[in-house]
Amino acid sequence: MKTKQFRIWVFAAAMLCAGALAGCSTERTEPPSEPDAPVTHTPSPDETTTDVPDLSTRAVLLDEQTIELTTYGSSSCPDEAIDVDPVDAATIAVQLDNETDERPCTADYAPVEHTVDIPAEVTERPITLELHWQNSSDSATIPVE
Repeated sequence: MKTKQFRIWVFAAAMLCAGALAGCSTERTEPPSEPDAPVTHTPSPDETTTDVPDLSTRAVLLDEQTIELTTYGSSSCPDEAIDVDPVDAATIAVQLDNETDERPCTADYAPVEHTVDIPAEVTERPITLELHWQNSSDSATIPVE
């Protein structure tokens, strides 16, 4: 019985040694491969641009009687030009309102175009707009381009 047990132990030890030696004897010729990196595109200097869209309030003279005023804000709660008054021969005051009716507004930034009729009292060029937002301390003075 001891001989049979001895043979089992010798066989187990031999298998253990063979496995250990087999693991040590394998030689890697290549480094382990890394997962494929995502394909990216690095733009060349000719492809890069520093153009940033102009998202500021602006006014453009369409003709001698009309100005196009562009404001930016939430598309679901847009500004509305509610009052236009001459200040002097070259300045127009525009009252803007943003009625939300206590409803939530979207968090986007969209342009809203307003057509502003030039009052007859405004005869000089260039024209300046004084913008005032109702129920707010916000105001801006911008030239008409």
